[in-house]
Amino acid sequence: MRLVLMIDRIVIENYRSIKKLDFQPKNFCAFVGENNVGKSNILSAINLVLGERWAPNQVSIDDVCNRDETLNLIIQIYFDNPITHTYYGNDLDIAGFGLEYNYNTGAT
Repeated sequence: MRLVLMIDRIVIENYRSIKKLDFQPKNFCAFVGENNVGKSNILSAINLVLGERWAPNQVSIDDVCNRDETLNLIIQIYFDNPITHTYYGNDLDIAGFGLEYNYNTGAT
């Protein structure tokens, strides 16, 4: 059996040019718009959480909106069906992944 996951919801706050974004992509989703409006930043945020770049120490003040040290950077990605993962004999249902970063305290 092959596991197929679809992204059900994306929440991004204070990431690069994105102050706040919360949307539910459909089966087919294309980002269309003027240059410098944040299309690539959406994809970069998804890659930061789900891609090979994942590592909390990969986030810097340059990734925080307006380089504002007081802001929390939040990226959350939810799936349409939870993933069941067995951890020390306990089954955990994982509905998504997230990253929260504060310049002063680091990533959580």
